[in-house]
Amino acid sequence: MAYYFPVSVADPEPFTAGAQVQYLYAAGNDLGLQTVTVTRAAKEWSGYKRQPQRATYYRGFTQFIPKVERRDLSIYGGASLELGDTSTLDPTAAEHVGRILAAPYEHLGFTEVLASKKTATLAMAGRGGRRYSENHMGTGEGRVLYMVNTLETAPPKSLIILEEPETSLHGDAQVRLAQYLVEVALRRGHQIILTTHSTAILGQLSRDSVVYLRRTPMGDVTATHGLSTYQWTLSPLSLGS
Repeated sequence: MAYYFPVSVADPEPFTAGAQVQYLYAAGNDLGLQTVTVTRAAKEWSGYKRQPQRATYYRGFTQFIPKVERRDLSIYGGASLELGDTSTLDPTAAEHVGRILAAPYEHLGFTEVLASKKTATLAMAGRGGRRYSENHMGTGEGRVLYMVNTLETAPPKSLIILEEPETSLHGDAQVRLAQYLVEVALRRGHQIILTTHSTAILGQLSRDSVVYLRRTPMGDVTATHGLSTYQWTLSPLSLGS
């Protein structure tokens, strides 16, 4: 967070002078809510050192970029690739991946690969009697596998931030993913914050959990709480009428 909203020649004033953000934490002690104020110092945002420690995970678009697009060693070092240690995905996580994607997996896990003294990790899957690596997975398939693995292996009561988790998933899979996010949040105590443009995902969330952010013609950002999926899809002019 300390480097969000960078200042540069391209964006000399991405926020107002003297901007600050206040966070309220339920610290889990007798002190009640703990307030942390974050302000912009000379080059970065500061004040985070006062926040209570908590396991936090951000999963955006870079969580799963097909390795062929990253010139990964598993692609361009394929001729000399060596397979190392393997691990099997937790059965609970594997069950949820299969349900979200409606795919009858026989195996899900990860394998260490080595080439030219470099190492990487490949997701592996098996179905229909055949095994394949993430180099032959669809983008949505790989994203769900890594996302679910994070949610199931993160410490209980972690903060999970997801950027448009619906990317590369068809509508039915988006619905099942949203149902899983609600279930895992309740089961493991996670706090999940996500950005989305998907009505399929929003339709599975309670109205109390939805916040619609809109920039006004004056440049301010307003937050509207409790919209239904129907209201969320309306234009800003309709919302204001």
